Amino acid sequence: MNSTSVRAGGTIAAALVALLLLAGCASGPAAPDAERSQKPSASAEPAPSPASSGDPAAGLEDAFAERDAFFAEQKFPIDGTPPRANTAAQQELVKKQSEWVTSQGGSWSEQDESILLAMASDTCETGILNGHKIDGELLKQTIAGSPMLPQKGTPEQKAALEKNFADVSVFGATYLCPDDGEAWVAAFAEAYGE
Repeated sequence: MNSTSVRAGGTIAAALVALLLLAGCASGPAAPDAERSQKPSASAEPAPSPASSGDPAAGLEDAFAERDAFFAEQKFPIDGTPPRANTAAQQELVKKQSEWVTSQGGSWSEQDESILLAMASDTCETGILNGHKIDGELLKQTIAGSPMLPQKGTPEQKAALEKNFADVSVFGATYLCPDDGEAWVAAFAEAYGE
């Protein structure tokens, strides 16, 4: 992943624990099921894989170009500063997630916004770089390999954090990369049984 992308390093990792706990790691999904059904719809067919041309090098170049275009479209900073909601889709995502968190008795901050956007954009980036071939295994690998996922706690706590991290990431991806949204939702169901 691009080191100049949306990662804000240790600050995001430290604050992620609070976000995951506020998102209800033991009490259910990051947003009510009714909200999930109102997300932007994905197209029936994902974008064709860049590698389908037969030239693997061209596929990688195309994937990196698509990724760079995605970050430019999202208006994310490339200097390592925390992302903020700039686009209508980002603002809607932050609105929905912050409303849900506060409805559960939590509070919401600019740092929570940055973490949410970083999680969603990392998920979208993974889909792009994988040629939009998205499944449960890819999601689990993406989440398990994320430097933002805390690794402390009992096995049960870690499993709950991983599932909730994946849930929040997929929820965000349905807003930032809606063409892959249905595939990410299906990958979550495959990986975590919901």
